Amino acid sequence: MSLRVGIAGYGIVGKTRHKVLAQHEAFDVIAVSDINFKENPIELDNIHTYCEYEDLINTEDLDVLFVSVPNKLASEATLKGLKKGLHVFCEKPPARSLEELYPIRDFLQENTDLKLMYGFNHRFHASIIDAISIIRDGSSRSTY
Repeated sequence: MSLRVGIAGYGIVGKTRHKVLAQHEAFDVIAVSDINFKENPIELDNIHTYCEYEDLINTEDLDVLFVSVPNKLASEATLKGLKKGLHVFCEKPPARSLEELYPIRDFLQENTDLKLMYGFNHRFHASIIDAISIIRDGSSRSTY
Protein backbone atom coordinates (compact mmCIF):
# COMPACT_ATOMS: atom_id res chain seq x y z
CA MET A 1 0.00 0.00 0.00
CA SER A 2 1.37 3.40 -0.94
CA LEU A 3 0.57 6.76 0.58
CA ARG A 4 -1.56 9.04 -1.58
CA VAL A 5 0.27 12.32 -2.03
CA GLY A 6 -0.79 15.77 -3.14
CA ILE A 7 1.66 18.52 -4.01
CA ALA A 8 0.49 22.10 -3.42
CA GLY A 9 2.68 24.30 -5.59
CA TYR A 10 4.08 22.75 -8.73
CA GLY A 11 6.96 25.06 -9.59
CA ILE A 12 10.62 24.05 -9.47
CA VAL A 13 10.47 22.72 -5.92
CA GLY A 14 7.16 20.91 -6.35
CA LYS A 15 8.37 19.24 -9.53
CA THR A 16 11.63 18.26 -7.85
CA ARG A 17 9.73 16.66 -4.97
CA HIS A 18 7.53 14.85 -7.47
CA LYS A 19 10.59 13.34 -9.18
CA VAL A 20 11.96 12.12 -5.86
CA LEU A 21 8.63 10.73 -4.70
CA ALA A 22 8.20 8.88 -7.99
CA GLN A 23 11.33 6.88 -7.16
CA HIS A 24 9.75 5.40 -4.02
CA GLU A 25 7.06 2.75 -4.05
CA ALA A 26 5.74 4.00 -0.72
CA PHE A 27 4.36 7.16 -2.37
CA ASP A 28 1.85 7.72 -5.13
CA VAL A 29 1.44 11.33 -6.28
CA ILE A 30 -2.21 11.54 -7.27
CA ALA A 31 -2.74 15.31 -7.53
CA VAL A 32 -0.88 18.60 -7.87
CA SER A 33 -1.93 22.23 -7.78
CA ASP A 34 -0.41 25.45 -8.96
CA ILE A 35 -1.83 28.94 -9.43
CA ASN A 36 -0.09 29.08 -12.82
CA PHE A 37 -2.36 26.33 -14.12
CA LYS A 38 -5.04 29.02 -14.53
CA GLU A 39 -3.20 30.55 -17.47
CA ASN A 40 -1.13 27.52 -18.45
CA PRO A 41 -3.09 24.34 -17.75
CA ILE A 42 -1.14 21.11 -17.93
CA GLU A 43 -2.05 17.46 -18.13
CA LEU A 44 -0.13 14.81 -16.26
CA ASP A 45 -0.65 11.08 -16.70
CA ASN A 46 -2.95 9.72 -13.97
CA ILE A 47 -2.56 12.88 -11.86
CA HIS A 48 -5.33 15.36 -11.14
CA THR A 49 -4.40 19.01 -11.51
CA TYR A 50 -5.88 22.00 -9.70
CA CYS A 51 -5.33 25.74 -9.90
CA GLU A 52 -5.97 26.28 -6.20
CA TYR A 53 -4.32 24.30 -3.42
CA GLU A 54 -7.56 24.47 -1.42
CA ASP A 55 -9.34 22.50 -4.15
CA LEU A 56 -6.61 19.86 -4.06
CA ILE A 57 -6.92 19.54 -0.27
CA ASN A 58 -10.71 19.54 -0.21
CA THR A 59 -11.31 17.28 -3.21
CA GLU A 60 -8.68 14.56 -3.11
CA ASP A 61 -8.45 11.56 -0.80
CA LEU A 62 -4.88 12.14 0.37
CA ASP A 63 -2.64 10.84 3.12
CA VAL A 64 0.20 13.33 2.70
CA LEU A 65 0.46 16.92 1.49
CA PHE A 66 3.69 18.47 0.24
CA VAL A 67 3.50 22.27 0.48
CA SER A 68 5.60 24.16 -2.07
CA VAL A 69 3.55 27.34 -2.40
CA PRO A 70 4.91 30.89 -1.95
CA ASN A 71 5.90 31.84 1.60
CA LYS A 72 2.83 34.05 2.04
CA LEU A 73 0.60 30.96 1.66
CA ALA A 74 2.74 28.27 3.31
CA SER A 75 1.39 28.46 6.86
CA GLU A 76 -2.20 28.67 5.65
CA ALA A 77 -1.78 25.65 3.33
CA THR A 78 -0.02 23.71 6.06
CA LEU A 79 -2.80 24.32 8.57
CA LYS A 80 -5.54 23.50 6.06
CA GLY A 81 -3.79 20.23 5.23
CA LEU A 82 -3.42 19.32 8.89
CA LYS A 83 -7.05 20.18 9.60
CA LYS A 84 -8.02 17.81 6.77
CA GLY A 85 -6.16 15.07 8.67
CA LEU A 86 -3.11 14.98 6.38
CA HIS A 87 0.52 14.55 7.28
CA VAL A 88 2.34 17.60 5.90
CA PHE A 89 5.82 18.30 4.59
CA CYS A 90 6.29 22.02 4.01
CA GLU A 91 9.17 23.26 1.89
CA LYS A 92 8.96 26.80 3.08
CA PRO A 93 9.79 28.52 6.33
CA PRO A 94 7.14 27.59 8.89
CA ALA A 95 5.54 31.04 8.78
CA ARG A 96 6.26 34.69 8.19
CA SER A 97 5.47 35.53 11.80
CA LEU A 98 4.77 33.85 15.11
CA GLU A 99 1.13 34.87 14.74
CA GLU A 100 0.94 32.66 11.63
CA LEU A 101 2.79 29.82 13.34
CA TYR A 102 0.87 29.64 16.63
CA PRO A 103 -2.33 28.15 15.13
CA ILE A 104 -0.26 25.34 13.60
CA ARG A 105 1.48 24.66 16.91
CA ASP A 106 -1.81 24.73 18.79
CA PHE A 107 -3.50 22.39 16.33
CA LEU A 108 -0.63 19.88 16.50
CA GLN A 109 -0.69 19.91 20.29
CA GLU A 110 -4.28 18.71 20.10
CA ASN A 111 -3.70 16.29 17.19
CA THR A 112 -0.56 14.36 18.07
CA ASP A 113 -1.28 11.62 15.52
CA LEU A 114 -0.38 13.95 12.63
CA LYS A 115 3.16 14.54 11.42
CA LEU A 116 4.53 17.87 10.24
CA MET A 117 8.02 18.35 8.84
CA TYR A 118 9.72 21.39 7.35
CA GLY A 119 12.35 21.25 4.64
CA PHE A 120 15.09 23.83 4.39
CA ASN A 121 17.60 23.32 1.62
CA HIS A 122 19.62 26.41 2.49
CA ARG A 123 22.39 24.33 4.02
CA PHE A 124 23.49 23.52 0.47
CA HIS A 125 23.53 27.14 -0.72
CA ALA A 126 27.02 28.49 -1.42
CA SER A 127 26.55 31.52 0.83
CA ILE A 128 25.56 29.32 3.78
CA ILE A 129 28.50 26.98 3.21
CA ASP A 130 30.76 30.02 3.13
CA ALA A 131 29.22 31.39 6.35
CA ILE A 132 29.75 28.07 8.12
CA SER A 133 33.38 28.08 7.03
CA ILE A 134 33.86 31.61 8.32
CA ILE A 135 32.30 30.72 11.67
CA ARG A 136 34.34 27.53 12.06
CA ASP A 137 37.75 29.00 11.31
CA GLY A 138 37.07 32.50 12.62
CA SER A 139 38.16 34.20 9.43
CA SER A 140 36.54 37.16 7.81
CA ARG A 141 37.09 35.99 4.25
CA SER A 142 34.19 35.55 1.89
CA THR A 143 33.75 34.58 -1.71
CA TYR A 144 30.85 37.05 -2.02
